[in-house]
Amino acid sequence: MIRPSAPRTIRALLEHRALVRPAAVYAPAVHAEPTASSEAPAQLSFAELASSCRQTATLLLSHGLHPGDTVSLVMPNGLNTLRLLAGALDGGWRVNPVNLLSSATQMAYVPGGWKRPVPRFRSGP
Repeated sequence: MIRPSAPRTIRALLEHRALVRPAAVYAPAVHAEPTASSEAPAQLSFAELASSCRQTATLLLSHGLHPGDTVSLVMPNGLNTLRLLAGALDGGWRVNPVNLLSSATQMAYVPGGWKRPVPRFRSGP
């Protein structure tokens, strides 16, 4: 049996999971978040995150921003922030996430991580 190669980037992994297991939960909501609808989302699936990534890229392009530009996001923690952050990183933008409750040390790891190779771990020797 020939096994297909594993996704090599986070973007490829997300798209693969959205295709293979679209309803699988990517992130649960920690608390109720305000939304345009009357109900707050309880979770974010891989398919919803992949769709949000594409929508965010379209939104940023429509405002004249181009991949490689830096965008700042000032939002509280939550699924909507995850949607925008992931979408901007996925589209190739540099992101300056601003969360007034987070320290600079906590946010320092975010900008470069989105297109890095997926780490692989093996158990045993």
